[in-house]
Order: sequence, then structure tokens, then C-alpha cells
Amino acid sequence: MSDLADNYRLIDREAIRSYVTSGQQEDLHLDFKTVNDPSMDRDDRKSLAIILSGFANSDGGIAIWGVDASKDQDNGVDCATAESPIPDLPLFLSRLQNLTGEAVAPLVDGVVHEAIDVGSGSGFAKTLVPPSDSGPHMARAGEGRYYKRSGDSFYRMEHFDIEDMFGRRKKPRLRLATRASIAHFTETPHYSEFMLLIYLSIANDGRGSARAPFLSVESSAPYAVYTWGIDGNRGFGLPQLKSSRGARAVLYGASSEFVIHPDTTIDVTAVSTKVAVPKGDARKVPELNLKYKLAADDVATLQSTLTLTPEAILEEIGSA
Repeated sequence: MSDLADNYRLIDREAIRSYVTSGQQEDLHLDFKTVNDPSMDRDDRKSLAIILSGFANSDGGIAIWGVDASKDQDNGVDCATAESPIPDLPLFLSRLQNLTGEAVAPLVDGVVHEAIDVGSGSGFAKTLVPPSDSGPHMARAGEGRYYKRSGDSFYRMEHFDIEDMFGRRKKPRLRLATRASIAHFTETPHYSEFMLLIYLSIANDGRGSARAPFLSVESSAPYAVYTWGIDGNRGFGLPQLKSSRGARAVLYGASSEFVIHPDTTIDVTAVSTKVAVPKGDARKVPELNLKYKLAADDVATLQSTLTLTPEAILEEIGSA
């Protein structure tokens, strides 16, 4: 979802002009729509209902209103061909927002609409539809059908698709979270010395509970796993697991009885380094580079590298 939201934020007047100039293709996450009436006639309401249902029942997506699209002769894919600005943009945006709750059942959480004004009250609009795990979502507005997105088109879901979605459980969505802290701060006549701690946490931003969480961390010098744990008494948020001889990664994990509930963050461990700087100088801290793996039952393993710059660390310390 983060990539989709990032792409959504980047769509502005210049982006729309570029879409038309380059003949941008519609795809799994992008759809172009013209508007018949700023107050949204029956066809416009139907388009909104299908967009909300189709994207929410799939992987989410972005709709741009006020752009005409037609089939490319070479490959048969819908491409942006012309701008068709909406004449009364404030009215259209108001109607979009008011009809969003009525266009599908159940309601899709997290839908966002924004106007892109080009002057004189006219312009374009963009709609962000996040993927949903509370579906399936039925398109209303006279449709009464369920839709999914495939390629550059929406299609009516078959009975087996609908049955499968009714059986879909809510899913967790895990990420590695950090916070910085200072411990054991001392001053000598010439130096300031302190222990810099970076706490590593598992955050569950999804709507389902994460069972049997697992975290593997491998930090580069001068950072190392803080032996005193997250409580200063050798306590960790997850049990430390044994690893093979010579392995550099430190592993943490729990059984399926351990659950991270939705909208919950747990501290697991911390990495630390000693810092000494000349007294009176601005604090200087080393950059953190950390390889990690993050997983749980029925959750695909996330393997990535975390980099925290000195500026980012100092900013977080200052706001703590």
C-alpha cells in the first residue's frame, strides 16, 4: 500500500499532462475516467461504484477523473489520449465524497479523493482506493455486482471468486519500527560520552493478528545487539533463538500463542554503540545499517536493509 499511496501523492497537473503526452497505459492499479456531469449522473455513479468495488477487491488502485482513454491499436490496452477537464470541480469533488459511502457495500475504508485545479474552478480529480481485507465489496448504483481488477479492466466476479473472498481472513501487515534513545550520559573535562540505543520493534499495521512473529537482525560495526535488552535487565520482547555457529544474525521468535494484535507495536531488541565527542561539539553519531528479516504465521517473509542516517537519529533523539 505504501507504494500506491506514494504514487498517488505524486499525481499533479504536470503528471496528468505527461500521461496524455506519453499515452500512459491503464494497468492493474491505474484507471482513467471521463465525467459526464459534475453532479454525477447515473453513468458517473456507476463508474465510481465499479472503481471502488474492483480496486478494493483486488490490490487497490488509483482512478484519475477527467482523462479520456481508448484502446491502443498495437496491443489493445486502454491508454490516456486526451484531457477532458471537469467544469465544476468543487461540485464534482463534493459528490465524489458524498457518494463514496453509498456506492459499495460494505464501505471501503481509507478511500481518498483530491482535486487538481487548473483554474476557473475546473480541473481533474484523483481517487485512491486501498486494497481491502473486509470484502468482498459489492458495487451498488444500480449494479448489484462484485468486481475485480485484471490488467487494465474491471470484470464481474464469478461465484467462486465471491465465495473465496467471503472466506478470506483479515491479514496482518508487519513492518520494522525504530526509536532512538541515549543512556549512561557522562561528561569529562574534555569529552561527552553516552550509549546510543536504537530500539527495534515489530509494528502490525494490518487488520489481522500476527501469530508466531519472527525477527532476524544483523547490524554492522560499530553497532551491536545490546546485551542488556530492552529493559536494561537482559529482557527482550521475543525469546532469543539459537542460531548456527558462526552466524552473524541474531534471531528472535515465539510460538503461535504469541500474538501481535492490529495497530500494536512491540519492542523486540535494541542495537547500541558508544559515542564520545569533544565537549562543546555537536553530537556526532554513526550511521546505522541493519539487515533484517521479519515474518509471522501466514505472512510472507520481509527481507530488507534499514539505514538510519546520523541526521535522522539525532532528529529522533531531539524529539524524544
